[in-house]
Amino acid sequence: MQILPALLLVFKSVIIGSSVLAQDVCPPDLPNDYEWEFRVFGTSDGSGYSWCINADAYSFCDSNVAVPAGASAHDVAVALAASIAAQCPNVTASVFLDRFYFQLPYMNGHPENWPTLCLGRAGEAPTCCVPFGGQICVLDVEIENYNYSCKCGDADHSLTWSISDAVFLINYIFAGGPAPRRDCEGDADGNKLVTISDAVYMINFIFSGGPAPAGC
Repeated sequence: MQILPALLLVFKSVIIGSSVLAQDVCPPDLPNDYEWEFRVFGTSDGSGYSWCINADAYSFCDSNVAVPAGASAHDVAVALAASIAAQCPNVTASVFLDRFYFQLPYMNGHPENWPTLCLGRAGEAPTCCVPFGGQICVLDVEIENYNYSCKCGDADHSLTWSISDAVFLINYIFAGGPAPRRDCEGDADGNKLVTISDAVYMINFIFSGGPAPAGC
């Protein structure tokens, strides 16, 4: 048996306990109530990618995500998100700037049911795994996992607070600009709404020493 086909055969199965879970077992059709966020850094060299998302009750993969040489971090994020969504239609995947996201069932909060994304080069077993926040896979690009949590008041989703968050909200409310990715990111004052009071709250926080956004 040739080495590459044998490698791919292993790649298409995941050992869980004493059983073997076949590739492309999609998550159960439950509410997608937990979001995983990944940020891409760098430029693709055209080699492409493989990936698997593994958990206790499901495992699904793609061994050949084609990305052209010179593709930006955003383009790589788009390709990976599209591949994830194509493999399992009940998984929500999206892109924002240089980040891609997928939403999966939280599976009653048990850590053993949390998903792990493993990455590799196209046609190879994806052995670089990023199960928790802050871990990085270095391929031709770097892909870092953020264990997603909502940063109240971070309206522009830059992962920091600045006056640009207030400007983003004013543009959204009065000029028809884009909405915050999540309502909680626009909710600086913690009242579960996104209104001009959130922009005022951010201005007071940044320039007048007011309380930090919280409670969203």
